[in-house]
Parts: sequence; structure tokens; C-alpha cells
Amino acid sequence: MSLQKTIKLNSGNTIPVIGLGTHALKGEDGIRSIVHAIEVGYRHLDTAELYDNEVEVGEAIRRSGIKREELFVTTKLTSFKHHPDVVEQALDKSLERLGLDYVDLFLMHSPFAFIEQPDSVTASTGYVKDNKDDGSSSDEPKVEANEDTESGKIMGPVDAKIDYIDTWIAMEKVFAKGKAKSIGVSNFSNYKIQRLLKAANIKPAVNQIELHPYFSNIEYVKFNQDNGIAVTAFSPLGADVGEKGLRQDPVITEIAKKLGATNVQVLIAWGVQRNTIVIPMAAEHEYITSNFQQVILDDDDVEKINGLDRNEPVLDLTRFYGPKWSVYVD
Repeated sequence: MSLQKTIKLNSGNTIPVIGLGTHALKGEDGIRSIVHAIEVGYRHLDTAELYDNEVEVGEAIRRSGIKREELFVTTKLTSFKHHPDVVEQALDKSLERLGLDYVDLFLMHSPFAFIEQPDSVTASTGYVKDNKDDGSSSDEPKVEANEDTESGKIMGPVDAKIDYIDTWIAMEKVFAKGKAKSIGVSNFSNYKIQRLLKAANIKPAVNQIELHPYFSNIEYVKFNQDNGIAVTAFSPLGADVGEKGLRQDPVITEIAKKLGATNVQVLIAWGVQRNTIVIPMAAEHEYITSNFQQVILDDDDVEKINGLDRNEPVLDLTRFYGPKWSVYVD
């Protein structure tokens, strides 16, 4: 059963709560997987410039024959293009690769602006300062350059001259031009959201953060939702690490067996019933289909899953931003 549930964003637009994460879907096989997802009933596709697959997503949309207005397409501004003067150009390039006139949601992929570095770079001395309400400032930890596994680009150092507030103001301008029907952020902590809200003319519609039962981020979900910002969960299935992974957790297995469902369906249901948007990634057609079939958890099931929290993220962003750097530390 697919419930086709949607959430109304503060921009007035609606977003399907189950989308297809596409970050690993590339080439002809990736196109076919995305086409299959659309045929199954997915109406929300999540991509990014950093994933290097906007061309494939656009081709899949064209091959599917679906009407543009029936789809919700998200893409993201890469951290290499935070300068306000290049934000619109970056979105225009994404639209060109997608073959679309607009995206439904344009996210700032990270609050950090990186300077693209040659392959020879191995370390940097960048700092970022956030001015606090009392007039003081906090030096964030030193940033070490590191290769991003998606793009192969060297991430770092941080460009301390570019404030995400200025990047956001540039994003508001592309929203005003209709190139993005909604705008939002990703990997923003509560403090950074709070700071952004004080300066923004347009409130972010979405904050996309890592969420799953081993990393439930309860306070972050509540803070965003209390401020009228919808939350999208990336990595909603946790890490795929065999028998010790979330997908094979005995609690999840027990609930799935009771419901006659798959373990992944249970994980997706938990995310949906938190009133969050989930974007599980799958490449095989069988799993794409299965993931879209929704089940309903009772309150006892939800509480059992809530009890699995380990504060254990899949994506350790400190690998990119330095040993003590985390988007979840204010």
C-alpha cells in the first residue's frame, strides 16, 4: 500500500514524504532506476550538483513521459559555489543539466563555503567565525582539506569571507525569479538556523539532515518543525554494514516480521510517522518498488524504535571539516 502522503511547506508548496535519493544513481543503469521509480509512483526526486548525476535525473524524467508539474525535484547548491555572485549561475547550470525551467526545492547543501583546491593540497588553516548575540565570536576548529568522495574535488579550506547568510540572500533572489519554487538548507545546526532566521526575508522551507533510529536527532527535528521548517531525512536506513547495521537490528526485524513487512519498510514508516520526509536510495528495481510500499507502525512499535538511538551518524562530516567539526555542534 502506498499512501502518497505529502507535507505542505511554508512556501505553500507540497512535498511528497517519500522521495528517491539518487546520489549513487549514475549512467544508463541510474537512468533506468529513476525511470522505474517514477513508474512505480515516486513523485519526489532528490539530487545535487555534488552527486554529478543531474543529467541522468533529467534524462529519466524525459524518458518517463511524466508531466513536469507532477514531479517534485530537489537539487542543491554545492559548497564550492557559495559566493553570492555565482549562486544564480550555479542554479542555472543545474537547470541546464536537468533540462528543467525550475526546481521545486533548491537547498544550500552545507553552511560551509569551500575553496576548490588542486589535488596537491593536503591541509589548510581556514577558520569560520559566527558572531554571537553578545557581540563575541567563536573560532570554529581548523579545517583540513579532504577529497570529497562524490565529486573527487578537494574540499577546503573554508572561505571565511563568505557567510551563509549572504549565500541565502542570493538564494532568495532566485526564488523571487521563479527558478526555485521553494528554498531551504541542509546540514544546518539549530544555532545556524536561528541565526539565519534573524537575517532572512524568506524562511527556509526545509532543512535536510541525517536521521534514522541510530541517529534520531530529536531536538533538531523539534526545533525545525517548531519554527515551521520541514525536515528531510537523508540516510534514513542507516549504514549498510551487514549484520551489525540498523537494517538488521533485532528490534526492526521483530517489528517487520509482525507486520509482514521488510525491515526497510519499517525504517521508512518510522521516519514518515515522525512527520519527516524520507529519501531512501535504491538502485535495484525490486527494492525501489518495495521501499515505496508503506506500512503503519503502532505506538508501541514507534517507542521500541525510538529506544534504539545511539547518537551514531552514518556521515561523519568531521572527515571533511576537521577532527572536532560537526554541523550538529553549535
